[in-house]
Amino acid sequence: VACPDDCTQALAGADAITADWSFASSPERIIAAGGQLQRGALALAATPLGESGYVYFGGIEPLATARAQIIVDPGMPAPLVEQCEAVLPRLFGDYEANMGVELPSAPLLFISWGGAERGGRSMGGGVAQDVVQLAISGAGWTQASSETSLAWFRFVAHEVMHLWNAQMFEPASRVDEWIAEGGADLFALRAMRDLGVGSERDYRAQIVEAANRCILRLEGRPLTAVLEQGDVETFYTCGAMAMFALDLRVQALTEGRLGIDDVFARMYAELQARGERRYDTAALLATAVALAGAPAIAEVEAITGGLQHDTDLFFARIFADAEWPVTRREDFAGSIDRELLIKTLAHKLARCDC
Repeated sequence: VACPDDCTQALAGADAITADWSFASSPERIIAAGGQLQRGALALAATPLGESGYVYFGGIEPLATARAQIIVDPGMPAPLVEQCEAVLPRLFGDYEANMGVELPSAPLLFISWGGAERGGRSMGGGVAQDVVQLAISGAGWTQASSETSLAWFRFVAHEVMHLWNAQMFEPASRVDEWIAEGGADLFALRAMRDLGVGSERDYRAQIVEAANRCILRLEGRPLTAVLEQGDVETFYTCGAMAMFALDLRVQALTEGRLGIDDVFARMYAELQARGERRYDTAALLATAVALAGAPAIAEVEAITGGLQHDTDLFFARIFADAEWPVTRREDFAGSIDRELLIKTLAHKLARCDC
């Protein structure tokens, strides 16, 4: 695009500007990008200029599953790789059934290992142009346990969901990204339970932990504003709780016939019918109302608008509606840091007697 004086206006519409990319290496080397995998050379045509992406150059032979190709760092702990191979095809099937939309092509997964020099478990990921990038490090990942297995699956399932809610369809603006992140968290936990990676008890315990973190972090702020303040964790945990509450309410109002997956499937179908990709908070809530009536969105509006007081009672009522054996208590043994531990002095948190 020609903009010799000022490219600002042209780049503001970068989605409408495309570029052709060519990558080359020695004939035997693998190049992977944009959902494609070739040797020696690879071309991507008409790629939106505003989109980021991942490119791999190397000699690692990909693992081929029924639904994706995986390029795995040779240093990755073997049990995590084995879990991916075993569960990924079922995960993709579960998501396609829930979202009502099939992916147009098989994606690539890049899985990298940063070593075990430090303790704990670190992770970071992203999705761009049919590529899911997953990077982990820390000695905690090398310890074979159910906790490690659940943490790994939840991380992978969260990022894979973004192929639907952040790539095929995407939030219209930054303030609507709570839908993508909260939705990915909730659907990852549901898949963990439904695919037998974890139990119903594991699912409930992690939902209750998300509620506790939301209680301590939201502090009366609108959920749609916390990302602008750099508070990513609140975006995830409170977003997941908003989705959980919406699912419960839709199920109750439709006598169990519909749930959160039906809300997304309907919203995506309507976007496709209009030839659009972007959704916002208003579209999600309007879809829920159309399916289950206005009361369906009461809790979501409260969370996104900012819970001003009695946050712990608010979530206690949600768990009571779900008929979960959750009690409020002043002491909390969850995995929270010192800052959050201090904040617990002002709240009663939840314990799941699951």
